[in-house]
Amino acid sequence: DKHNGDTVATSKFQEINEAYNVLMDPALRFEYDFTGIYEIHKYTLREYLGRFKGMILTCNGLGISHSSSPWSQQLGEGSNTTE
Repeated sequence: DKHNGDTVATSKFQEINEAYNVLMDPALRFEYDFTGIYEIHKYTLREYLGRFKGMILTCNGLGISHSSSPWSQQLGEGSNTTE
C-alpha cells in the first residue's frame, strides 16, 4: 500500500473499487444505467450532496419546475405583478 494510513486515499480507492464492481456486474450495471444511481440509500443527504461540491444545483437542473416550488410561491417569485 503506497498510501498506508491515508484515509482520503483509502476512501477514494474504495469508491473506485465499488464503481469497478458495479461496471463488471451486469445486474448492478443495469440498475446504474437505468437509474443513474447506485445504492443512493446508503448516503445521508449531506454525503450525497457533498459529491457535487463546487457545482451549482438549481431547481431546473434537478427537474423541478421553479414556478411551482413552494419557495417561489412564498417569495412571490414567478408572479407577473409589479408593485
